Amino acid sequence: MFKTTDTVIEREVVPCASFDEVLITKNITRVGIIKIDTDGEWFFVLRCAAKTIERDWPVLLVNVCQWNLKSADSSTAEPVRRKSARR
Repeated sequence: MFKTTDTVIEREVVPCASFDEVLITKNITRVGIIKIDTDGEWFFVLRCAAKTIERDWPVLLVNVCQWNLKSADSSTAEPVRRKSARR
């Protein structure tokens, strides 16, 4: 719902699905590249694409915002450390 002061302008329901769910519904069986440019929310996109990434090992092009990482007390090396620790 969008509001300016107390007046409702518009209400819209938007369907949501994870990356992996969209691939299933669209009958896409292989992914070779994933480009992510989400203003700092890339980690959530990667989590929602985990099954596809694990299965296909696509090239990942990720626009990482350093200031978002700093505010989360993280760095560009953090996802690499997390993945390495799981092996």
